[in-house]
Amino acid sequence: SNGWLRKVVLFLLVASWLADCAKFIIGKTSNAGAFEVDFDDEKRSLDLAADCFEGKACPPVVILSGRQVGTIDVRNCQEGVMYTFV
Repeated sequence: SNGWLRKVVLFLLVASWLADCAKFIIGKTSNAGAFEVDFDDEKRSLDLAADCFEGKACPPVVILSGRQVGTIDVRNCQEGVMYTFV
């Protein structure tokens, strides 16, 4: 009984640690904590509900890569989220 409880606690600790690690992934995967969005001369808007992952909103950190020209229109921000654009 005591060994089973230790295994459950260990599992929960590892799961918690893995969830925290996802915050530090930078890239284009659905578990990234910072998502890279590619821009070119044609792209002038960023939809935070659709431009990062299919069916999932952008994370709070968005890295704008490529060529940005002029103003970028940002839409569909989630209420209460403080976004950082790099």
